Amino acid sequence: MASLVYYNKYIYNFSILLSYGRHYSDRMKKINSLIPENSSVLDICCGPCNIYYALKNKNIRYFGLDYNQNFVNKARQEGIRAEVFDIYKDSFPNENFDCIIMQGSLYQFYENRFEIIEKMLEATSQFVIVSEPIKNLVDRIPAPLATVIKKLKDPGTGATPHSFTEKSFDETMNHFKKHVLATYDIGEGIEKLYLLKK
Repeated sequence: MASLVYYNKYIYNFSILLSYGRHYSDRMKKINSLIPENSSVLDICCGPCNIYYALKNKNIRYFGLDYNQNFVNKARQEGIRAEVFDIYKDSFPNENFDCIIMQGSLYQFYENRFEIIEKMLEATSQFVIVSEPIKNLVDRIPAPLATVIKKLKDPGTGATPHSFTEKSFDETMNHFKKHVLATYDIGEGIEKLYLLKK
């Protein structure tokens, strides 16, 4: 069962606000700056479709995928194209997407991170964006509270004990160095984004 954080978009976004503070909006501003107008975008682990709203002014063709039925139902109610998706079992939609994005979710699949990035690169027609927090709230608070926070990060697939540091994220992305176009620090180094070419 998913934790309370994944119950609805308001609780989910508040949890992100707690982690990012005054840099909360920086994440979406950076995504917006990288996506050209009229692009087709596949958002993996889309949550409450924050990326859709960040790009809405760019006339994009958006498709969100998430394991959480609550988020998918809410997105559909708001007229957003979204489907329930299990990254371990399901294939990406058989469509042409200019950009495939995974923001702040790769840590949930740490043991399969290389296969997932490969899958994204194979499926896109142009670009992949992978962005991860590298200064995590759980690393900045007392251990007992950190344990509670980790349990709250369960999206419904089980607790996620791993999180990235800048070193471990860079080491992961170094496996795809021939694809790397650019890297960006977000929120004074709270998050790091890799822009990859096909």
